[in-house]
Amino acid sequence: RRLDSGQNDCTTPILTDNPSRDCRRFLEWNARCQLTTWGPVSKTDESIPQGPIDYASKHWQGLIKDYYAKRGRVTLEQALLDEKAGLPLNSTMIARLRAEIAYNFTTTTNKYPTT
Repeated sequence: RRLDSGQNDCTTPILTDNPSRDCRRFLEWNARCQLTTWGPVSKTDESIPQGPIDYASKHWQGLIKDYYAKRGRVTLEQALLDEKAGLPLNSTMIARLRAEIAYNFTTTTNKYPTT
């Protein structure tokens, strides 16, 4: 499956004829939220509200590179920094960085190859 596969479902005239409502953009955002955080994450959140909830996680094109790998990388980098400084793992910083990754992923419109 592709993240953009639902975008062609925006055929309701009341939505597509009104330029103030971007149905395709909403459907993409909604799909990205369902696959990652199961709810919206704002730009200012210090952590993912009630999450992250990987309930609907999939290995779809783009998720591994632009979401899961980045989450793993920030966790590893923070663990190495804290270990080097002789400090316990800063889970607050990891939560903030993961919220930022979630926000960025759910609000972008990156296109991914289908093959």
